[in-house]
Amino acid sequence: MPYVKVEVTKDGVTREQKAALVQGVTALLQQVLNKDPSLTFVTIDEVDTDNWGVGGELVSDLRRKKAAAPAPSPAPIIGPSVLADTTGELPALLDCIATYLDGLYFADVERLARVFHPRARYFSTAEGSLKELDMPTYFDVVRGRVPASASQQPRYDRLLSVDLAGPHTALVKLECALSPRHFTDYLSLVKEQGQWRIISKVFEVRQLPPT
Repeated sequence: MPYVKVEVTKDGVTREQKAALVQGVTALLQQVLNKDPSLTFVTIDEVDTDNWGVGGELVSDLRRKKAAAPAPSPAPIIGPSVLADTTGELPALLDCIATYLDGLYFADVERLARVFHPRARYFSTAEGSLKELDMPTYFDVVRGRVPASASQQPRYDRLLSVDLAGPHTALVKLECALSPRHFTDYLSLVKEQGQWRIISKVFEVRQLPPT
């Protein structure tokens, strides 16, 4: 009657990932030790990074140090398809998008708050049904992430298209990666009081293949 206890840091492991872990451990014990799956017990404990130490330091402190370290040079935003930019607004719009991408990479709510309109909405059907978040809820999600900068993941930021309908309205399509997920975002932006801000975010997400 094997009992396996798995401890991981509390980093937003999904229910699906936990189920896959339980299935994998159970299958491994059956394959290697010929143990009956119906008598194999697997538990998963998520440990807060303030309660996990490595090399004499808390994991939370180590990650903060890594996040504060210089980030790898971002990949250039390449190949934009700009449709009818007769407004002169493209540079300001690109500044807004660059801040948005930095906010995602560093999990920096302060940066994201500068470029999202307070009344903006986030939409996705990645989990099978429509998910809608307001900005306070979305920012809480971002705060709970481990920044990609903490592990110095390579930047993958691609601006695919910019459609400036006029001096106050734009639609942007872009790609970015926060390993192990790859995102395609459609951002609707409005210019209000001289500032471009995202009013809605709709995205598709897929898992990156293992490297």
